[in-house]
Amino acid sequence: MTLDYNTVVKIAAGEVIDRPASIVRELIDNSLDAAATVIKVAISGGGKQYIEVQDDGCGMDKSDLELCTKNHTTSKIGTFDDIIELRTLGFRGEALSSIAEVADMTVLSRLRHTQSGYRMETAFGRFKSFTETGMNTGTTIIVKDLFGNLPARKKFLSNDSTETRFVNQEILKKALAFHDTGFEFSSHGERKYLASPKRTLVERIVEFFPDTVEHLIPWERHDGGIKITAYLTKPAFIRPNRSYQYFFVNRRAVEWKHFYFAIQNAYGNLIPKGYFPAVFLYLEIDPAEVDFNVHPMKKEVRFREESVVSKAVQNALREALSDSDGISPADESEMRFTPYERKIAGAIGGFLDGRSAGSLGMTESPRISPPHTRNENSSPRPSVPERELFPARPAEESAKIDYLDYRYVGIVFSAYIMLEGGDQLLFIDQHAAHERINYEKMRDKYRSGHTSSQELLVPVQIDIPLKAADMFRENLDTLGSMGFEIEHFGGNSYVIRSIPDYIDYNDTVQTVMGFIETLTENSGGDPHSADFIDSAIKQMACKASVRAGEKITEPEVRELLKNLAGTSMPFSCPHGRPVIFSLGKTEIEKQFKRLGF
Repeated sequence: MTLDYNTVVKIAAGEVIDRPASIVRELIDNSLDAAATVIKVAISGGGKQYIEVQDDGCGMDKSDLELCTKNHTTSKIGTFDDIIELRTLGFRGEALSSIAEVADMTVLSRLRHTQSGYRMETAFGRFKSFTETGMNTGTTIIVKDLFGNLPARKKFLSNDSTETRFVNQEILKKALAFHDTGFEFSSHGERKYLASPKRTLVERIVEFFPDTVEHLIPWERHDGGIKITAYLTKPAFIRPNRSYQYFFVNRRAVEWKHFYFAIQNAYGNLIPKGYFPAVFLYLEIDPAEVDFNVHPMKKEVRFREESVVSKAVQNALREALSDSDGISPADESEMRFTPYERKIAGAIGGFLDGRSAGSLGMTESPRISPPHTRNENSSPRPSVPERELFPARPAEESAKIDYLDYRYVGIVFSAYIMLEGGDQLLFIDQHAAHERINYEKMRDKYRSGHTSSQELLVPVQIDIPLKAADMFRENLDTLGSMGFEIEHFGGNSYVIRSIPDYIDYNDTVQTVMGFIETLTENSGGDPHSADFIDSAIKQMACKASVRAGEKITEPEVRELLKNLAGTSMPFSCPHGRPVIFSLGKTEIEKQFKRLGF
């Protein structure tokens, strides 16, 4: 059976127009292609009842207006080759014809330098009228009763508030891509916002996302034929979702999975799992190298050299994080500090021994405990009943500590070290700090390829959970490469005979359990891959670290901070959580109503 013409065009229209936001997107694209400087959008009923898009662009002449609602008519391309070199947002000639098939539509348009414009009305695919009219230069399109002739489609639309949010999101994307264009949005006669044209991209970003203003890192990179402009936030600014991530290619909002991968790889473990930074990414690329004609909604994009583009974006984000005076990228090389972090670093430096803030993180990390390396002249390490967290330094070295203006207050909630310095209080998470120290020590030892083992005088027996038993047995060689010597003892029991020299005896079981957790969390992955090993070291470092609720002494606090100062990233733990929090005197005085009264 051959479908009739009306059915065919309605199906085609439904592929382009699926909800009010689709209409708004297509009409704004036309306005931008017409070089509009101000675009006004008004809706009611979430756009289901009424949509109006008005612009001050170049307008259409009489002949173009008569053609604009016919299938596949456009002034933007002439041949298929024009799509390959596409430089406009619209190109298929489907938007107005699709809207005309599924709604009541009125189009008004006037060219510059003409005395009047023209008005055309259609209703669900039927022509109604064409008249001359007085109006300002530009184009106004009014759409009413969307899907009025397709009740089955109409019932699948969401409620008014949800559809309004979708419309708002489409306007937001266009406003972020075209900062030099003004946008006004109204719903039910109430103006939601007026975004005037901006001189710079960052002004537009901050206009819609004001909470990012102090955290944005601007970055621009030219990589071959690709220009990358990025505004991304420092790791301290994170969100529980990707709602602050927007990607644009040649000023068109797009979705491409490799952008998400690039962000994830650039930030690495700088942010906690399940949280996301704000990233506004803009690419300019030769139109011949990119295909927007992948999906009817024009949201998806395909690049001729996908790996080249992905690598260029990832490198740009890494460079931005590295060179921003913020925290370094995922490879954790040569850390630079923000002014806020330098202030904290100064407090720690003063508490320790008066070192300058710039030296924090640049010194070699002192060891937490001397290694016990197995060689032919050494004897097995005895069992140590009491945990020595931070061995005391020689008296002459301890004597160098100068409190200066920074005073050790104590530990609150058996978890957070407090220092008072000048106009601020520092809170340092003892577990996160120790975890950072242990992680870098374990990681560096493993990377060096010179991991030494210490034999246990009393071997430790461990029972492996049933669900992890097979995986554990299959990956004993990975533990062996880390410095463990573990033997099967029957059933799900194993005996640990040697451990790496960087692990405390009392942490033996917990450290191995950390490895098991990594196995179960990454089942199906390659246990020999660099990512797996890194995840395992993070878990092992976590298990081997002092815990909240575990009491440590003031000398141990000093040793902890000295070791923390020697790490490459003292402000976050390996999982991306913050180590240090600062509370200023001014903030405290505000709470006591001492300021502003």
